[in-house]
Amino acid sequence: MPNFSKDQRNEIYRAVASSELDLAECDFASLAPVVLDLAGAVEITHVPSESEFRIVNSIGIGRFSLQSKFGDDPLPPVDVAISFKDILSKVRVWADKVAEWVDTPDLWKDRPVLGGIPGDLSPETDNTAFTPDEQALVSVQLREIREAVKKTYELTANQSEHIDEKFEEAEKASRRMGRKDWGMFFGGALLSLILSDTITPAIMGDILIMVQHGIGHLFMGGASVRGILSAGQD
Repeated sequence: MPNFSKDQRNEIYRAVASSELDLAECDFASLAPVVLDLAGAVEITHVPSESEFRIVNSIGIGRFSLQSKFGDDPLPPVDVAISFKDILSKVRVWADKVAEWVDTPDLWKDRPVLGGIPGDLSPETDNTAFTPDEQALVSVQLREIREAVKKTYELTANQSEHIDEKFEEAEKASRRMGRKDWGMFFGGALLSLILSDTITPAIMGDILIMVQHGIGHLFMGGASVRGILSAGQD
């Protein structure tokens, strides 16, 4: 590995090892100078996320440049004229941020697919009001669903409070909104709980399944739970 001694390579190894990143998921390789037209370069790759940290020795003895990226995030500008000691601290910061990037959900990619719920939202979707009996059913089901979520998952008092607030708003909305509008309102309420880190996409998926089982039949006249709630996530 040109221009990188064994001691330097070992220091880089220790920097990654001291982070939250799993070394078993990382590769360390020399980049051919003939390809990059550089005096010497090495690259650390976190294979599962395709995150990269490239160190280049092309400026002069004891000075380096680097470029790093996290997953499929855009590639940032090159950092230049850095000492090897500073490189090591930046390696550790990069590794920790990669671990954080991996643990951070991509809300669009992780948005639950409502498999098994028939139908699609269309311009002709029925937007009739819930009958008094249907309103009562919606109220009962929403209370049971939120209690099931709080029993199943370890939530903080703040998270439980936010869930109660959104479900109470949805319960009240069912008394004044048509079922199509209510479905969009409820889907938006669930998305807001995700964006505020109150629930995860997986919990949202469980909620939608319970909604389908509990009140899905209220939307079969021309509307569908799938179409209505999906529209609420736009």
